[in-house]
Amino acid sequence: MHDNIVILNNIIMKQNIYALLICSFIQAFLGKHLTMKIIYIGVMAVKKVAVPIILVLLALVLAACGGGKLKDGSYEGRSTADSRGAYGVVKIEVKDGKIASAEFLQYNSDGTVKDESYGKESGEENYKKAQDALENSRQYPEKLVETQNVDKVDAVTGATSSWKQFQEAAKDALAKAKED
Repeated sequence: MHDNIVILNNIIMKQNIYALLICSFIQAFLGKHLTMKIIYIGVMAVKKVAVPIILVLLALVLAACGGGKLKDGSYEGRSTADSRGAYGVVKIEVKDGKIASAEFLQYNSDGTVKDESYGKESGEENYKKAQDALENSRQYPEKLVETQNVDKVDAVTGATSSWKQFQEAAKDALAKAKED
């Protein structure tokens, strides 16, 4: 009985509920001694097969996440339009395989750049919110250059829609800059 408790404890510690179910099933039909041999053989087989598979999968994930080296040059990406037709454009400059500079421009549905007049026609309170959002979104390209990773650029309160456009446009630009 003590051996069973140790086995169960080890299985639970490894958080492998499937192994627990299999062991219980085998033990119910084959008995304790044979179950111990099967568990040992199973663990050894899993180690021999799982470790190489895990290493290959890890290498693939790292390659996919890390992407290739960026090609030097200037690249531009664009987001899809939001519900009002507004969209964002990110321009990046790559030097020595790194993002050297970035710019984020936001456009109204008519193609005009959102500037100091953006939101004026919506009343004073909405104008202030619109201008705050524009101001806050200016941090995004700076953070991209700093982190070299669009996924590490956090949203800023009051500029969440802009952040989504920035993310999409920056990913588009970076995809164009990746070496094949």
